[in-house]
Amino acid sequence: MEVEDILKRALEMEKEAIQEYTKMKENADAETAEMLEFMINEEKNHMRMISERLKETPEKVMGIYTIPSEKEL
Repeated sequence: MEVEDILKRALEMEKEAIQEYTKMKENADAETAEMLEFMINEEKNHMRMISERLKETPEKVMGIYTIPSEKEL
């Protein structure tokens, strides 16, 4: 697997994690929801770092490889 493929897959996994944590937050108590929000923010930070690494070839950072907005989640 090429480095680029690994980074793309990592971005997909981060996005999936954000979607899953967002769903969990809907039924969570306040303390758990706060923890999940922290985790969501951490995943977004990971996505930024991975996207920065991919920026060596900017066209590859477009589309599903950008950090999703709240609406997209």
